[in-house]
Amino acid sequence: VGKMFRLSKWWAKANGPAPEEDGGVGAATEEQVREALATVTDFDQGADVVSLGMISGIAIDDTSVTFTLQVDPEEAALKEPLRLACERTVKTLLGVDTVTAVLTAHREAGRPEPTLAPPAEAPALPSAAPAPVESGNEDLVAQVVEAVKTVYDPEIPVNIYELGLIYRIDIDSDRNADIEMTLTTIGCPVADILPQEVEDAVRMNVPELDKVSVNLVFEPPWTKDRMSEAALLELGFM
Repeated sequence: VGKMFRLSKWWAKANGPAPEEDGGVGAATEEQVREALATVTDFDQGADVVSLGMISGIAIDDTSVTFTLQVDPEEAALKEPLRLACERTVKTLLGVDTVTAVLTAHREAGRPEPTLAPPAEAPALPSAAPAPVESGNEDLVAQVVEAVKTVYDPEIPVNIYELGLIYRIDIDSDRNADIEMTLTTIGCPVADILPQEVEDAVRMNVPELDKVSVNLVFEPPWTKDRMSEAALLELGFM
């Protein structure tokens, strides 16, 4: 329900009121495509792909949209999830059936070529991600964790628990749950939606709880180090 509400809210913002039944649906405009892409954040750089100048060559042919996503050559192999997020977001626009985002490697002018370092003797293993603080009834805490794993950041194909957005889960003796979470960036466009989705998921999946409160914090700030090994694998960081 949360995701359907989010899409409806986005369509209303990007496209205006729904067209009359007998009026048909027109093709999306370049401005609408750019507005949609401006909601997609490159969390490595902490800004949206439009303001970062990563989008170019937008072409619209009836219900098909194509555009180029420019990334640094050194990061190209890691940006496939970002490309997919761009495609999914533009496809939510009214009048768009197919979306093709072409990933191209482009080095910024004046940026030097990387200096090749001698190969390491053995690849470094990623350090273990900081685990969220969990306290209280172990069975209920485990159920809360499973409930939280059903919630996803719409821009990243990994649930928010594996992404490391949950900082603390505490359940007191009266079965009141207190959850502390963060976002990938302070300006994340789902800041007013994601905490409510977490609360709804926990209430729905763990009815034994009396009260559920979700608090949004930004200290300490989220980093990729908080991602689980499963998340790193899914996003191509391993």
